[in-house]
Amino acid sequence: MSKTQPAPLPQAQRVAKSLADTTNYDPDIKETGALDLAKIIVDEKVEETTEKRICTAFIEHLRNENTQVRATAVRCINNVASRISDSNLTMILTKLSEEIINPTKNTD
Repeated sequence: MSKTQPAPLPQAQRVAKSLADTTNYDPDIKETGALDLAKIIVDEKVEETTEKRICTAFIEHLRNENTQVRATAVRCINNVASRISDSNLTMILTKLSEEIINPTKNTD
């Protein structure tokens, strides 16, 4: 007897769930959400507006007080850097530069 797997969720639903996970209070869920989003960008074609929302989530994680969440954000950015639009990569680099010059504390 073979088991049939459920059909995968459409990209929009997977992105929405993963974006919601990136704002969860639990650092492990935050990391999983970010990793899932990076995998979506690497494996699939993503609209630029969706890509920007994902990149914004990575930027937020760079400001997180949890070291592992920040490290995962760096890894995700590294994984998607060659696949995202120049405008989104520039946005990430600009925000990262601003944080280096004038760091802000985020207590997520």
